[in-house]
Amino acid sequence: MTGIGGTSVYGTPSAALSPYLSGGAAGLNALTLATGLNRQLAANRQTQTATNTANTKATTSNNTPATNTNTATNSPNATKTEAANTQGANTNTTSVRQQNQLAQLKADDQAVRAGIEAQLRAAGAYGGTVTYQYQKGADGTNYAVAGDISFNVQPVANNPAATIAAMQTIEKAAMSMVPPTAQDLAAAREAAQYLTQAQAQLNAAQATTAAANTVLAAQQQTAATGGVAVTFGRGLAAYTNAATLGTPANQPGLRLAATA
Repeated sequence: MTGIGGTSVYGTPSAALSPYLSGGAAGLNALTLATGLNRQLAANRQTQTATNTANTKATTSNNTPATNTNTATNSPNATKTEAANTQGANTNTTSVRQQNQLAQLKADDQAVRAGIEAQLRAAGAYGGTVTYQYQKGADGTNYAVAGDISFNVQPVANNPAATIAAMQTIEKAAMSMVPPTAQDLAAAREAAQYLTQAQAQLNAAQATTAAANTVLAAQQQTAATGGVAVTFGRGLAAYTNAATLGTPANQPGLRLAATA
């Protein structure tokens, strides 16, 4: 075994030191120089190792924050981009929905106005004012979604036949809207009531006229057999006894003619 200074622990120089020892003083100098160089090389290696370790740590330290910084920088950007994409998708969806709603409102508006105009034409002189119900669209325009018209449901005074014609027109116009509104149904019911009353009045008047004509025909036949023919220009029941009363001067239209 080799001891300190290259000497064997048993006092015998080791084989590695023999060349230096055999050379005398010059050998010792060489040995000293070699030993110094080895120590310097070892120190240099330690210094280089320490430097490399420090550089590695510094490089790692410098790279790691940069990576974290980039990650931190990219993370908000990615979140903002995702939020912007989501908002854009929502905006597109809302825009499509609004466009569909506007298209439906426009179609409803046209249908309602066309129905009201047709109802007014059907009502003729008996149609009244128009009222619309509106809904505002996303474009700020008011669109008609429902409508009503009023009707002049009044009987024609002293004219059942004209009343019947008017009520038939109103009832038909009121029910022309599909589906009819509450106001349409109310007008149709009122017109039907006046129609029933006017029809009853007309039937009564026609019955009275028929009875008067029957009486008149009988009296004309009676007067003819007595030698006098009676002809009424008005055909009113008030003149049924005219044959026996002569020819009143204040009753124009009554003509008496002798047949003998």
